[in-house]
Amino acid sequence: MKENTETIIAMLEELLTVSKSRQASQSGCTNMDITSIKALIEEAGRRNHERTEAELAKFAHGIVDCLNTVNNRIDRIARREQPDFGEIRQLLEQTDEGRSIARKHLRAGRPL
Repeated sequence: MKENTETIIAMLEELLTVSKSRQASQSGCTNMDITSIKALIEEAGRRNHERTEAELAKFAHGIVDCLNTVNNRIDRIARREQPDFGEIRQLLEQTDEGRSIARKHLRAGRPL
C-alpha cells in the first residue's frame, strides 16, 4: 500500500517538474504546491489500509468463533460413551461449506 502511495507521489512530483519547466518557458510562473495533494493521497491510503485491516480482523474473528463452536460440539460428542459420527460428519461438512463461502467472498473482494 505504501509503495503505491509513494509511486503516485513520485509521479505527481515528476509531472509537476515537467509542468513547471513548461510554464517557466511560457509565462515565468512556477509557484505550484502539491503538498495538499500528497496529504490527500497519503490519507486515502491510510484509510484504505485501516478499513482492510478491520475487515480482515472481523473475518478472522468469525472464523475463530465457528471453529470454537465446532470444537466444543466435537468435545461434547467425544465425552459420550458412543460418539455420533454422523453428527461429527455433519459438523465437518458445515465447516467446509463455511470455508467455501469465505473463499468466494475473498476471491470476489467483498467483505464478509
